[in-house]
Amino acid sequence: MSDLEQYAKEHQVPIMMDGGLKFLLEKLQENQCLSFLELGTAIARTSIEVAKLDPRMKVVTIERNPDMIVQAKKNIEESGLSDQITLIEGDALEVDVDGMFDCIFIDAAKAQYRRFFEKYCIHLNENGIIVSDNMNFHGLVEHPELSRNRNTRQLVRKIHDYHTYLANLSDRQMIKFTDWTSKLFGFSIVVLKHEGHVELQILEGNNAPRNLVDTGFGYTQMLPILTMIWNAIKTPPRRSIFYRSNGNMLKFIVIEQPELHLHPRMQAKFGAMLAKVISSEAGKYIRFIIETHSEAILNSVGIEIEQNNLDNNKANVVLFNAAAEGYENYIEEARYNERGFIDHWPTGFLSEDVY
Repeated sequence: MSDLEQYAKEHQVPIMMDGGLKFLLEKLQENQCLSFLELGTAIARTSIEVAKLDPRMKVVTIERNPDMIVQAKKNIEESGLSDQITLIEGDALEVDVDGMFDCIFIDAAKAQYRRFFEKYCIHLNENGIIVSDNMNFHGLVEHPELSRNRNTRQLVRKIHDYHTYLANLSDRQMIKFTDWTSKLFGFSIVVLKHEGHVELQILEGNNAPRNLVDTGFGYTQMLPILTMIWNAIKTPPRRSIFYRSNGNMLKFIVIEQPELHLHPRMQAKFGAMLAKVISSEAGKYIRFIIETHSEAILNSVGIEIEQNNLDNNKANVVLFNAAAEGYENYIEEARYNERGFIDHWPTGFLSEDVY
């Protein structure tokens, strides 16, 4: 028994069982993981063992218990792996983490597993893995009748719900996403899976589905943007003291010239979509910065204001003007009025000056 295992036993600190730790380390090696995010440090036994796998391994681990934090820092220092392990102090549902990871390991409060998953899955690299510890909870998830304690039964139910959520996540989310694109843009997405291959098809009205690669650049350009916006809408806001609204962190989405390769009708739908998102409940925590030369996008936002679908104070127009040689560039602000028209619109911005 190692010193850390002995300490955990003497102080009744919950740590991974040997079989579980062996499984985790094998999965990390099988998937060639070199970045690891752990929710629930405890005394840092898992973080230390993971860091030992490869000198290139970078570990970020989160712990909220002050006593555990003190002991974890001591153990990390004594292991000589401080350069590889970063300890973040705080509640995993409240702190913010930067970067992407090859593996995310959920080993904190089991009743919150689903919330942890929803918050941190966006930090997973492509082909990365998420591992949740003790999903069977000592066999009680499969046999809840064996639990005689009310609190334990409630916890078991939440773990079981997490099982169900994971099992149905992909299909349910795809159905909601494609329903959203259908309502706003008039097309839906069909996902075909066959022997490890995935094909994306675009379905418009009664037309036959078309493979995404056979469509114009507009669809291939818009889908990643729409996916990013959809994720921002569906991901719960984080608590923060910076850039906040009612204590929650604001999400800034910056898009450069979304109108490229888009039909004017689709540009107008894009502008209307921005207005609908901002006016929604989730829009309280989302801010768009759009760099555009599209009259269709600007006009569609104005129409949404005119139809009382968007507060004109929530849409600002900033104009960057190139000055004559020898002079500095300058910035002007033009605002939408309550009728959806842009006040102080500069002559010649979208057409030749007329004198």
